[in-house]
Amino acid sequence: MTSIAVDKAKQLCKKADTEPLKLGDKWCLVSHKWWMNFVESAENATSSTSLELPPISNANLTEKLNNGNYELKPKMVESLDFNLVPETVFDALVDTFGVECQARDIIKRNVIEGTLMGKAAFVEIYPLEIKIANFSKKDQVVTLQISLSETIDGIRDKAMEALKIPDSSRRTAQFFVEENGKRDYLSSMTNFKLQSLLTSNSVIFIDEAGTGISVVEPKPGDHNGNRRYGYNSNISTSSREPQQLGLCGLQNLGNTCFMNSALQCLSNVPELTEYFLKGVYNNEINFENPLGTQESKRQLVRAYAEMIQEMWAGTTSTVRPNRLKSVIGQFAPRFNGYAQQDSQELTSFLLDGLHEDLNRIKVKPYIEEKESDGRPDSVVAEEAWANYKKRNDSIIVDLLHGQLKSTLVCPVCTKVSVKFDPFCFLSVPVPAKERLVKSTIVHVRSKKWAKFAISHNTKTSVGKALEEIKSNLQIDPSTRLVLVSTQGEMFKEESVLPSMQYSSYASKVYYAYAVDSGNVITVENKSLSTIDRALSVPMAMNLSVSKISKKYVCDTVVPAVKELFWRLSDEGDEGIGVEDSKTEKCTEALILPSEIFVYCDGQIVSFPADHTEEVDIQGYSSIRIVLKWAVFDQFQHFNLDTIVDRELNLAAPVKKSYTLNECVDFFTSEEQLSEDDSWYCPTCKKHERAFKKLDLWSLPQILIVQLKRFQYSRYSREKIDTPIVVPVKGLDLTDKLADPSNRMLKYDLMAINNHCGGLGSGHYTAKALNNGHWCDFNDSSAYISTDLKEPFSTHEGYILYYRRQPIVEGTNDRPKRISSSSTGSQGAVNSSGTNGNSLNARNSSASKRRISESKMEID
Repeated sequence: MTSIAVDKAKQLCKKADTEPLKLGDKWCLVSHKWWMNFVESAENATSSTSLELPPISNANLTEKLNNGNYELKPKMVESLDFNLVPETVFDALVDTFGVECQARDIIKRNVIEGTLMGKAAFVEIYPLEIKIANFSKKDQVVTLQISLSETIDGIRDKAMEALKIPDSSRRTAQFFVEENGKRDYLSSMTNFKLQSLLTSNSVIFIDEAGTGISVVEPKPGDHNGNRRYGYNSNISTSSREPQQLGLCGLQNLGNTCFMNSALQCLSNVPELTEYFLKGVYNNEINFENPLGTQESKRQLVRAYAEMIQEMWAGTTSTVRPNRLKSVIGQFAPRFNGYAQQDSQELTSFLLDGLHEDLNRIKVKPYIEEKESDGRPDSVVAEEAWANYKKRNDSIIVDLLHGQLKSTLVCPVCTKVSVKFDPFCFLSVPVPAKERLVKSTIVHVRSKKWAKFAISHNTKTSVGKALEEIKSNLQIDPSTRLVLVSTQGEMFKEESVLPSMQYSSYASKVYYAYAVDSGNVITVENKSLSTIDRALSVPMAMNLSVSKISKKYVCDTVVPAVKELFWRLSDEGDEGIGVEDSKTEKCTEALILPSEIFVYCDGQIVSFPADHTEEVDIQGYSSIRIVLKWAVFDQFQHFNLDTIVDRELNLAAPVKKSYTLNECVDFFTSEEQLSEDDSWYCPTCKKHERAFKKLDLWSLPQILIVQLKRFQYSRYSREKIDTPIVVPVKGLDLTDKLADPSNRMLKYDLMAINNHCGGLGSGHYTAKALNNGHWCDFNDSSAYISTDLKEPFSTHEGYILYYRRQPIVEGTNDRPKRISSSSTGSQGAVNSSGTNGNSLNARNSSASKRRISESKMEID
């Protein structure tokens, strides 16, 4: 290894970060892994030491061709796969450390400008590839590589040359793309649409005798943009060409699409963006809040404001949000690096950080929480909101915070506890897609067992399945059946019949038992010598006592086990599925289990040494007894395959989608808390599995709805892609509000944060209203798209942004304000969200660099 002085290494790092792009210069690609090793070593070293590093290797960026040459692999991403450094910096590195392979590791690219894509200088990493074909020979598609510095006329000439169209046809030939039998002509398209077309996968047809040039609506792919290069990220260049305000892409810094989509949604919240564009935030920065992002600097709010101002300057088509990402990573290390993250978590951190930086409360008072104690909900809610505002008062609270009512009811003493809590995100559940599945239920009895092959959907309840079994077997409808899984878990009748998660063809096996009213326990028989070897299927039986001893188990439970599972008589074998065996049948009633265990709510309860001494099992919701046997030849070996299936079809029509209102209904439905989430009842003086219900009480001006598509458990991670029907105009939540004084609250959709793909390899994009037009934002790509039409169904929508329509006169919903009285000279926005269209006035300023239709509508 060769070395370099630390001071020189730091100078090279600084130059690579600050060197401007100049037309005609060359920049070089360096493996991200090697470059980050160099940068981090320079940052962490002391000035008295030198750095030792291996030669530069770009092996991960290139692939070897048959002719022995190397070419850059497709879809390489800056700051994830490679870093760009000026040629002078690269040459200094090569002089010091060398390269492993001259032909492979030296990758230089030109700085270009002057293109349809934007006039600002950028590094061209890949040539642009477009698909073209003569309309008379549509199946003969040719891929044409062109430089991004090419003009549209140059692209036209090269396309005609590649297709060998004669010069005589050049004047009349037209370009177009067909979609649904219609032609969309290039001559009628804006630059935004042309950019999207040229970076899409559409085939551009040329009609030698046509009447115009056409393109189709852009279909963007994945975008991994950076300000320094213009392709492989589908055109992500800065531009000095006039831009529609706010219609600006954000460069992907390496798996940062989760951040870009979140920022695009927030950028298109008019009230919030105006607050930053007008500089109102400067008067409200709280330098005393210990919860803010660094006292005296408030880095987060300043970095966010700078980014918004750059996005809305109208002078660039793409912004690089590297400073904001750096600040976010400084205060939330989980967002450091280049791993994919959850966009909602990023949005939550950002809004919370902005709130604390802009909190108008300098010193937060201590406020003692009070119980509702039967007082009217309106009084308790107003008191809770007033107390919250004594500690939290910012633009974020004004616009984005609402209030939920939480009701807890103790199942033992019926104690009712009511609380009112603020919220910023309304996180509603998304039901999993219903599927047709199969399950097997075996009705266990002492003589003849019955096996049912059941076809059902994933919403079928346990109670429904058991009712059908009773009807089929002509069992008295009043008979109580309980269902037990192979693992000994007992299910409630109202619960959904569990099914295999990933396969609709696999079948799970359950066992049904007839029991009396009262407490029911499960019993499992296992081998003493072989770990967890089951000797029989799990059994369910009644337990009428509150205390048990080992003697009680031997006197009561063991005989029930022997009756069902031991080889006691030939009569018991009929129709049960017992395989032939020469083992002598055991009639010795004195054989007992070697070990006895009892589990109460999953926790083992130890028996005393004295067989007659009892343990208390009262008050537990789940009791499981495990018997371990040293002698187990007496247990019959059951083969369920020998029992004839009885077919039952419980499959109801599968529900393919849900409405957003239905998801809100799921959010507000009552549920019983689990043992892990139990509530401490002040009356019972212990934790109880209370019944909990959430209700909407007060909704904010900007309502953010999170569709909870991601499910995580100890053993699995899953994304739910159930389509949700989302209202574009007039989302009516009036009947969802528990506060009777609120009425006629309707919302219009203004932005969507989308997630496509799976958990590990997904991609985030955004769609938002800008200047009254729906626009698509895909990292560096930003363009006007088609309007959303009702009904709008989405399986990718993850976070929805709604804006409240003007409140009907007479409602008592709290008005939201933009800022405190300190904003008087800056101009405040009223409660309906308007301020005389100040953003529109900003757009209509005398600057000729901005296009005339650049208006961000608020009303």
